[in-house]
Amino acid sequence: MEFRQLGSAGFQVSSLGLGTEYLIGAPREHIIRVIREAIKQQITYFDLFCANPAFRDAMGEAFAPYRSQVYLGAHLGAIDCDGQYDKTRDIPSCKLWFEDFMTRYHTDYVDVLFLHNIDEQCDYDAVMAPGGSNDLAQEYRRQGRARAIGFSGHTVSTSLQAVESGQISVLMFPINLACNTVINQAGSTLAGLHDLLRTCAQRGVAVIAMKPYAGGQLLAPTQPGSQPVSPVKCLAYALAQIAVATVVPGCKDIEQLDAALAYTTASEAERDYAQALADVKQWTPGDCVYCNHCLPCPSGIDIARVMRLYDQSQLALTPEIQSQYSQLDDNADDCVQCGACEERCPFGVPVVERMEHAAANLRT
Repeated sequence: MEFRQLGSAGFQVSSLGLGTEYLIGAPREHIIRVIREAIKQQITYFDLFCANPAFRDAMGEAFAPYRSQVYLGAHLGAIDCDGQYDKTRDIPSCKLWFEDFMTRYHTDYVDVLFLHNIDEQCDYDAVMAPGGSNDLAQEYRRQGRARAIGFSGHTVSTSLQAVESGQISVLMFPINLACNTVINQAGSTLAGLHDLLRTCAQRGVAVIAMKPYAGGQLLAPTQPGSQPVSPVKCLAYALAQIAVATVVPGCKDIEQLDAALAYTTASEAERDYAQALADVKQWTPGDCVYCNHCLPCPSGIDIARVMRLYDQSQLALTPEIQSQYSQLDDNADDCVQCGACEERCPFGVPVVERMEHAAANLRT
C-alpha cells in the first residue's frame, strides 16, 4: 500500500481509501467484516457521510479497536431524515448530528470534517457566511475536535472558491475516466477540472477522488456500445491526477474490496488506462451516478436503486431485475413528480422523466 501526504492536513493516508455508501443498509456483521478486512489490508482512510443511526453504530463497532490506526472523514450537514439521507445548513441540526457522530463512533475527534455537498452558489454563500456552518467547522478545528477541514462538491466553481478561500485543506471531488471527456465541455459542472486540481496543488489542498467508477457505470456500462473498464484502471487514472492524495471507491462486499485492492499489486500494464480513456463513451450531463444526493424523497423511493435497475434493464430486462424491483417497498410507481430530486441532483438527471420510464419498463 502506498501512503500519501494529505496536503497541509499534517498526516499521511493510504492512497487507496474506502467509500462506505454501498454498505448502507447492510447487516451489521457484514459492515464490520468489510471494514475490518479493509483495515487488515492497510486501508487507513474512510469516508463516512451517512448519518443513519444503525449504520453509524455498526461502523463505530467496526472501528473501535482501530481508531488510532485510521482516519475518518465526517460530513457537517449530512443528516438522517426518517431513514433517508438529507442535508442541512441549520446550525443546531449540524451540531446535533456531529455530536451523534462522535458518540456512535466512540471518538472525541474526526480527522477530516467536510462542509458537505455544496454545489450551488447560493448554498456556498450561506455556508461561508458569518455564522454559517464553515464557522462551526472552524470552531471544531480550534477545539481539536476536527483535525482538518474539507469541502465536498461536484461543481468546479464552488469548489474552486473554497480552495482559494484558504479555509480548507482537503477537497473531495468526483474524478474518473468519464469526467475527462467533459473537462472542456461548455456548460458542464466539470469544465475546468484541470485548473481546479492545479490550484489545489499550488495551495497545498489535498484532493480526495470520489466516484472513481462513475457510480459503477465504468465497470458495467449501462449504455449500449460502452466498454467496461477494470477497477484497477479506474483507480490508476484517479490517482494519477495532480494533487490527489487518496481515492475512495465504494465497495459493498469483500469481493469488490478485493477488486479495488488489486490496484496495489497490479503491474504497470494492468494500470495503463490510455486505451480505456480512448474507449470511454462521451459523458454528458444527465447520466445518473447513483449517489442519492437527490434524497430525501417524499414518497420514500430509493431513487439511486431504481435508476440503477432501470439502466440495467436497458441492456437486458431480466427476471432478476424485475424481481429486485418488485421487492422494493417504494418504487417508481410511487413518484409524485414533485421535482425536488431534480433540484438537488448535481448531475442534471431528469429524474421525473426517468421514473416514468422505469415504472413502465419494470412493472411486472
